[in-house]
Amino acid sequence: MNIYQKFFKYYIFFVFIVIVLLIGNFYLFHFNLLNNFLNEYSNKQKSQIDFIIKKEKQHLKEIAYDWAKWNDSYNFVKTKNKKFIFSNFGGGNTLLNLGIQGMVFLDDNCNLIYGRYLENNKEKIIKKLPPFDYDKNGFHIFLLNNKIYLVYVTDVTTTKMDKKYGKLVVYKILNNKLFEQSGLKLIKFIHNKKYKSYYKIKGDKLILYYPLKNITLVFEKDIKSKLLFFEKYNLIILVYDIFILILLFLLGVYFIRKLTKDIDFIFETLTVGVKKTEYIKKLINYNYYLSEFEKLAQVFQIIYEKLFNYEKIYNILEEVPFAVMIYKDNILYANKFVFKWLNTTQDEIKKLNPLDFLDEPLKEKVLEVNKKRENGENIILKYKTFINYRDKEIYVFIVSFPVIYNNIKANMVFIIDLTKEYEIEELLKKILDNSPFVIFEIKNCKNKIVNISKNIEKYIGVKTNEINDDWWGKHLHPKDKEKFLKDQILLKEKGKVEHIYRLRKKDNSYIWVWEHVFYQKQRCENVFGFWINYTKEEILKRLNITLGNINKFLISVKSEKEIIEYVCEELIKSEVFKFAWIGKIKENMVIPVRHFGEGKEYLDDLIIKINNGVLSKGPTGQALDNNNIIGINPNTFTNEKIIPWRENQLKNGFYSSIAIKLIDDLTINLYSEYTDFYTKEVIDLILSIRSSVIMAFEKNNYIKTLKHLTFFDDITGLGNLNKFKKDLNEYNKRFILCLINIKDFTSINANFGFEYGNLVLKKVGEKLKKHIKKDDEIYRIYNDRFLLFLKTDKWNLEVIKSVTDRIHHVFSNEGISIDDNRIYLEMNGSIISSQDIEKEKVFEGLIYAYVFAKNSVNKFVIYEPWMHKEVKERIYLKELLFKAIREKLFEVYFQPIVDINTYKVVQFEALLRLKDKDRFINMEKFINIANELQLVPEITKIVVEKVIEYIKIFKNVKENIGISINISKFDMNKNFLEFFKKSILNNKLEFKHFSMEITERESVEDTELTKNFVKELKEVGVKLEIDDFGIAYSNFKETVDIDFDILKIDKSFVDKIFKERIQIAVRSIIFLAKSFNAKTIAEGVETKEQLEKLKELGVDYIQGYYFAKPMPFSEAIEYLKTNA
Repeated sequence: MNIYQKFFKYYIFFVFIVIVLLIGNFYLFHFNLLNNFLNEYSNKQKSQIDFIIKKEKQHLKEIAYDWAKWNDSYNFVKTKNKKFIFSNFGGGNTLLNLGIQGMVFLDDNCNLIYGRYLENNKEKIIKKLPPFDYDKNGFHIFLLNNKIYLVYVTDVTTTKMDKKYGKLVVYKILNNKLFEQSGLKLIKFIHNKKYKSYYKIKGDKLILYYPLKNITLVFEKDIKSKLLFFEKYNLIILVYDIFILILLFLLGVYFIRKLTKDIDFIFETLTVGVKKTEYIKKLINYNYYLSEFEKLAQVFQIIYEKLFNYEKIYNILEEVPFAVMIYKDNILYANKFVFKWLNTTQDEIKKLNPLDFLDEPLKEKVLEVNKKRENGENIILKYKTFINYRDKEIYVFIVSFPVIYNNIKANMVFIIDLTKEYEIEELLKKILDNSPFVIFEIKNCKNKIVNISKNIEKYIGVKTNEINDDWWGKHLHPKDKEKFLKDQILLKEKGKVEHIYRLRKKDNSYIWVWEHVFYQKQRCENVFGFWINYTKEEILKRLNITLGNINKFLISVKSEKEIIEYVCEELIKSEVFKFAWIGKIKENMVIPVRHFGEGKEYLDDLIIKINNGVLSKGPTGQALDNNNIIGINPNTFTNEKIIPWRENQLKNGFYSSIAIKLIDDLTINLYSEYTDFYTKEVIDLILSIRSSVIMAFEKNNYIKTLKHLTFFDDITGLGNLNKFKKDLNEYNKRFILCLINIKDFTSINANFGFEYGNLVLKKVGEKLKKHIKKDDEIYRIYNDRFLLFLKTDKWNLEVIKSVTDRIHHVFSNEGISIDDNRIYLEMNGSIISSQDIEKEKVFEGLIYAYVFAKNSVNKFVIYEPWMHKEVKERIYLKELLFKAIREKLFEVYFQPIVDINTYKVVQFEALLRLKDKDRFINMEKFINIANELQLVPEITKIVVEKVIEYIKIFKNVKENIGISINISKFDMNKNFLEFFKKSILNNKLEFKHFSMEITERESVEDTELTKNFVKELKEVGVKLEIDDFGIAYSNFKETVDIDFDILKIDKSFVDKIFKERIQIAVRSIIFLAKSFNAKTIAEGVETKEQLEKLKELGVDYIQGYYFAKPMPFSEAIEYLKTNA
């Protein structure tokens, strides 16, 4: 039996055991898989049941809460009011709509009050309580009549839940309908029995036991499709396993055959230690790494010596991917790789001697070795060289050793072609020497740097042969050493590190390098890496961070000193600069006033002058030049302008510097350990830092100005209102305040311009300041208003008079002088003492007093307590006025005007009324405010709109009824006329039914305006009435120029009508009216005697309380019906 048969026999036995184990494992796997599937599936079904029951519970609870926490339910269980039953259950669908089986109301003793339940989808009244547990609130489960009831019990309370009485019970039956959607079927219930295993398989059905308190629900679910899928899945797994077994069996047979094919050769190879044949295969994939290629040659020498089956050896040699030759004086054997490599034939090869390919020195050396081999020495020779064949130069690596070939002492040569590798290596050297990368390799077993690219000299000025084992450590920046050592530990842990650090150059300046290092431990520790000069990039990054920090710091307001110090400290902290100092110009020299960082000794002998030869040509001098803002010394070694300071700078390690002018006489001067990094980007960043500082300075100045303007007036330089309030708050003694207003100051601005007006204000402030005591204060608190703060406890009329007389004399008599012109000013204002009012309200009181001073005959008004209420009322009325106009809140009342002979209504006077908080507003005050604000036209328009609306209804009662509307001088314009005409015409009314009523005083204020207005009214047929006739003016010259239709005799005449002089006056008015074909109306008639007397005197119409008070439209229409 050969080795193959033995192996195969054992292999069959092994396969049998594996199959048995796999079958057992398959069935175990099948059982576990099925069990896991059923566990997971049953848990999922249980979760569905949980969700359905929880949902039903929540539904019951919500219904119970809605009905139990309700005042109507509470009153029902207390009073048994049948109205509740009818309103809530009268439709017969309440339970169906709620989705429940039953609802029961109980009293406090759990006796039945009322209940309903569903049977065959019809509601019925419960006559007997179901045997539920009603004492405990909450959920209950009951099995009754082979049905499961889910019950919820709760107290009946008021809506606020402050009272409770009785109970409410709601319930529903758990049936199959609830579980239909989930595919579960409720098949039975088991009372007082719990199952540990909550599922089992019965045929194609899953039986699920679900315990619910003292009842277990039993569900059934069809899982035939699930089991069928599971069986199909298992069948696929079985087929797959069988396929894998067959494949493994066939592969086993193949490898046994392969393993035993050349067993004799393998056995001999193993005995001489040539286990490296597998390694040869690996080696071929690594491009013949030379040291391993040498070992490979030695292995073949051993095989060649130990094995005598040369046919087998040559078969191997024919397959290797490199040249193999055996030679004596000429070539005895060459493998087929040689013919392909050299593009030759076997006949040509045998004529050649390999030594002919070598140059003479190497050829002599090989011949000498071959002689020693003839004498029995076993010498292995290896070398790299160029060989020439057919004018082709090839770079090769050769290993040769002695062999016996056909009983002849000969030499075997292994040759590998390295031409391409050599060309690539040479190209790579050229690239590396000219690239920005400095590449290095360190072998710690040799304890030295084995390779470093030559371009390191370009960056740090050191040649490769000057770099020894401890060079790196000695040239690290002191601040980077600790981190560098930590990175070395990290390198060994992770196998690679990327870091940035500083290296000292030959001239002692520094560069930043960005380094990538890789670590590999084989027979010794290998470190390979490369770095680039990263100085400019790192400086840019650090300056960007510094700029960000500075901008954050400058967000809040700081002093100039704090700003400069922080900026310098941040620049030093960035490690871009080593030293900084602040310079200030003094007597044509730059004097250091503050310094930061390392190198303060540099300042001891520093001399920098301005505009003075060589001592002003450095960066600081350049920055202070009128045309510059920065000066740069890029390199201390080479910059000729830095010669006066070079020695001192190099001594302190300053290899470059820059100066920045902040303001005209202030510089920041910065010194660095690095050279030649001032690119445009770096300079732009430094200028950005300067801009941020300048902006912060400007912001500071702005805030200082703003703070000043917060408390001081920029025109007069006096304190403002804020300053007064601050001073008042800090003053705790008695005082007098005097508010001074320049009358008609707006006319000065209008006539002479604002600049001139500002000069007037300034002069007024200066004059007032001269006429107050040293301790007193003066403020400009508003456009043309000044405030005197007199710190005195004297308060009497003499003090007040002395103050007001002095002001009057200074400005009315003396005046002020501007541009050789003298201007005289009228002043008015108000005065208040702190003894009359609380300190917190004293300024408010002063303003209230000034409200009355505006139009007062007196120059200055003294505050009195009643003013407070009066002004507040005016403010309120103003707000109410705007609201009334905006929302049209005005009402129109009507007072009838009757014919004195017939007592019939001929017209109504439309009177304005406004209610506020159920009371009528004093319309006289109200109209005065409206006049001040010139809002009367808006009110008149509202009255016209309402009157037009009402007159349409009046005309249904009396066709020729008239309406008089009161207007003011502000209404006498084209806008109102157009509005009035358009309103009348749009509503298809006649102008003759309307009268416009104006007071005598207003009619004669601008006679021409009145005459023109009246003319246009008369043209369309509107009448004009003059109200309050005879009380405003003693002569009638202006009045008679107006084309009036009616004169209204004022109530003041009617009240005194029995006096003879008054009767004469009234007769005169009547006579005047009749002379102009006008009528008369007597106002304010309240008694029968007044009526009779006026009738006797010849008045045409009467208006007054004797007939009717002003009334709303609803009453006026009824009055007209009875008096038309």
